[in-house]
Amino acid sequence: MDNRFVLAVTWHCDPNKVDQLASILTQLAQASRQEEGVLRYDPHQSLDDPTIFYIYEVYVNEAAWRKHEETDHFQSLGAKEARACVVNQKVLRLRPMLE
Repeated sequence: MDNRFVLAVTWHCDPNKVDQLASILTQLAQASRQEEGVLRYDPHQSLDDPTIFYIYEVYVNEAAWRKHEETDHFQSLGAKEARACVVNQKVLRLRPMLE
């Protein structure tokens, strides 16, 4: 059984904070990729609408994701700084269909 835990996060950013959010996400991704249990942490920015950001996250399991949410970098960069730039958020919890 595949226990990977996957999130697809879409953030709509305040148009006046696009550069700020891009910088924050870069820092957050760099720190998150160093965590044990993080298989992927890939931020993207829409080519069609620069206010839309998409983050694809893959963890070895749900416990690794929960541990990620407790890290200092997530609490400061993700939960506070990034969210201050975001006007709308959608989070999808996914299950892998193929290994």
